[in-house]
Amino acid sequence: MKTETPRPIRLRDYEPSAYLVDDVSLDIALEPTRTRVVSRLKRRPNPAVGRKAGPLVLDGESLELGAVRLDGGELSKAAFQVTDEKLTIPRVPQAPFTLEIETWCNPEG
Repeated sequence: MKTETPRPIRLRDYEPSAYLVDDVSLDIALEPTRTRVVSRLKRRPNPAVGRKAGPLVLDGESLELGAVRLDGGELSKAAFQVTDEKLTIPRVPQAPFTLEIETWCNPEG
C-alpha cells in the first residue's frame, strides 16, 4: 500500500491516449489470497493523436505478471519492461492488435 500523497492530474497536463480500446474481456479466477486475472484488450492507435504512437504503457500496482501475449504470440521478457507500477511495451503494431495479459494479485492484501 502506498503512503505518499497522490499527485493531482490536471486537465492542462492531459494528453489523449496513444491507443484506443475497442473491446475488453476479463477472465477472473477469484481466490482470497491469489487471484488470477487474464485481460484481453483489442486496441488500435488513436488517429486523433496525429503522430505515430509510441510505447504502450499500462499502470498496475501490487501485481505479479504471468504472461504477455500480442496477437496470440507470447512476448519474451526482453520485449517489455516491468516495474512495481507499470508495464511498458516499446513496440506494438501501428494497426489494430490484441493484447492479452495474465496477472496474479492478492485481493486480501
